[in-house]
Order: sequence, then structure tokens, then C-alpha cells
Amino acid sequence: MRGFAYTVLVGALFLTMGCASYIPVVVGHPAAIDLGGGRIVQIDGFSGPGGDDLTVELARSIQGHGVLTVLLPNPMNRAVPPAGSGGPSPSFRVGGRMDQYDYDEWTSSHNKTCYGLPPGAPYNAPQQSYVCVEHTREGRARVAATARVIDVETGRDAGVFSESRSRSDTASATGQDPPPINERYLLHQAVQNLAEALSRKISPWHETVEVKLQTDRDLPELEAGVKLARQGQWDGAIVQFNLAAGRAAGDPNIKPKDRALAHWNLGQAYLYTRRFDEAKAEFQKGFDLTGDKDYSQAAAQTDFQKREYSRWLDQMKTPAGK
Repeated sequence: MRGFAYTVLVGALFLTMGCASYIPVVVGHPAAIDLGGGRIVQIDGFSGPGGDDLTVELARSIQGHGVLTVLLPNPMNRAVPPAGSGGPSPSFRVGGRMDQYDYDEWTSSHNKTCYGLPPGAPYNAPQQSYVCVEHTREGRARVAATARVIDVETGRDAGVFSESRSRSDTASATGQDPPPINERYLLHQAVQNLAEALSRKISPWHETVEVKLQTDRDLPELEAGVKLARQGQWDGAIVQFNLAAGRAAGDPNIKPKDRALAHWNLGQAYLYTRRFDEAKAEFQKGFDLTGDKDYSQAAAQTDFQKREYSRWLDQMKTPAGK
């Protein structure tokens, strides 16, 4: 689990000084519900148009996170044994309804200047500018659903979640009708996005984020640390960033905003080695030097990140098979 941490804003905050490098890091996020050791989820289905599609896609999304085992109801998944057969018993059951499953399409036209042979002109006529008409077709799929998660042992709601998503597409043509838009494909894409959003309420999940680190030509240790961080050697990066901070503190010719870069990088490095209190202290040092709100926002986020990481870690440690 060493490759995982939890982050909300720090990786995306924007600093306007120094030269930036972006390091991809995999971060973990906890589920919204309290798993309580549960590892098996049965999806009972979603009523309404698009419900079957959402049922299958939600199962795929949850399974794709690699934490929970997913059962689908018969006849979708005949591997699911009937009640009392001695097969796997779900800890949670998920069901719900589709609140929206709509597709809208419209067209528009506008004049523009084209260059070539005007319609109806002889093939040997000279090319020229002329007014033509561009036709555009636009389509939008909108889907929404409410999912209810029930703790099988207690019979109580573990959570009720509503999400909505939309997908759009356009097609254009000059002087003729634009090609059609695949309505079913667009609705399916929207359902896939909806399923991913709901799955993140039910299962711990992870993503790759771009962590922003700073370099400065007067502090070569920053560049050395960034290279180590890019290789995943965060402990070595911390050594280099500390050397940069020491050099900056002892050189009156280095401006405060440049000195702060070492503290920004240290804050990030401590964050991704889960040393949250030290990360907060480094971001605060950067703010004290610059008054830059990016540092204060990063410092303010670390307490929340610490709590969320603790939740994620507890969910990942819970025993399998329940």
C-alpha cells in the first residue's frame, strides 16, 4: 500500500513562481459508506429506462476498483447461487431507480465563406470565394439515478446517493445535412460515467494525479529532488529538498518567494509519504515567507487529507471474505 496516499487539492494548486514539474502519483480515496469489513456486494438492479445498462456498468466499475466482489442477480449472472445454497453471502445490497434517461437533439445553420467552385458552377470555372451554409447537429444524453445501499446484517441503509451525468456530441457538414449522431452510444457513455460516480460512493478507489513540484536555478537541489521523486524515491527527494531549504535560508541573496519553493516541495513530499503534520508545517513556512494563498490552502487541507487517508487505510485493511 505504500504507493497510495490521499489528496484533494494540493496536487492541483497553482503556483506562479519557479519552474514547475509534474509527477504522476497514484492516490487512494475511501468509499463514502462505512464498509465495516464487508467485501461482497450484490447489485439488485435499477428500475426504469437504462436501468439494466446501469446495473451492468456499476458492477464493472466496482469490480474494477479491485476491492469488492460483486454479485449480480439472476438471470444476469447465473453464477449467483440461490439463497441458502451455501454460496457467497453479500454484506451489502445495492439497488435503485433511474431518475432520468433522456436524449435531445437539435440542428442549427449559419452562413460562412467558402473557397472553391460554387454549387452549379462549371467544372472549369475558376475557384472563388462564395457564401455557403454550414449545418450543425448537436446531441446530448442526460442520465441520473438514485442508488440505495443496504447493510444486509442490520437491514439499515448504509447510504443513499443521487448522481447525474451528461455527454454531448456534434456533427457538421457544409451544404448538406450533417451525419447522424449515435444516440444509443451517447446514452451508454453517459451511463458509464454515472456508474463510475456511484461506484466511488460504494468502493474505495484510486486515480493518478499530477503532483506539482518546483525548481529554481539558484537551488539545484530542487531539481535533484524532483528527479528522485519522478523515480518514486520520495525519501531521497526529501533529503534534497531539505538541503535546498538550508541553502536558501543561509543565502540573503535568495528572495523569500524562491526560498518558499523548497518548503512547497517538502510539503508535497511529506504528503505523499503520509507525514501529514510535517507537510502542514512546511506549507505554513511557505505561507509565512510569501503570504501566497496556495500555501495556506495546502496547509489547511492536510488535516482533512489525514482523516481521509485514515479512512481509506481502514477500508483497505478490512478482512476479505465477509
